[in-house]
Amino acid sequence: AFGKKLIKYPFMRLSPNKTWEGFIGAYLFTCIFAFVYPLVLVKSKWLICSFAELEKDPTAISCSVDKVFLPELYDIPSALVGFVGAEQVRMLPVQMHSVLLGMFASLVAPFGGFFASAIKRAYDIKDFDALIPGHGGIMDRMDCQFIMAMCTGVHYTTFIHPKVACRC
Repeated sequence: AFGKKLIKYPFMRLSPNKTWEGFIGAYLFTCIFAFVYPLVLVKSKWLICSFAELEKDPTAISCSVDKVFLPELYDIPSALVGFVGAEQVRMLPVQMHSVLLGMFASLVAPFGGFFASAIKRAYDIKDFDALIPGHGGIMDRMDCQFIMAMCTGVHYTTFIHPKVACRC
């Protein structure tokens, strides 16, 4: 809804209400949010402690925190040192995972919307609903959730907690 207010360059003819400005703006804001929000979430033990530990003693003040929630020092590529202003940066690994998932979501989400638009055009439906003004309704919000759930599961089992291969 924000992209149409500034300049109107349609993203695709299939969905004329989507603009390049909205696509780029959503990508940038999603990446910024994905980088910053984990810093808020890791402050809650309910979000970083394992379910098994919380199930044993929900009133415990501390728990063993997974390494993905602990700060690490990362080297900055030499080409970016001048831009960043440092050779190393301290951040949480969960921030990088969050940004990667945010980037994927920002690139995939519009195409779920295009698929939904194609269905609406095939059945001559203007909108799935008008509960959220300017957003086309709840079904339009959910069109990329299934692929993101799959992507998040694959990312988690591949990069965060890979399972040990079977020696059958």
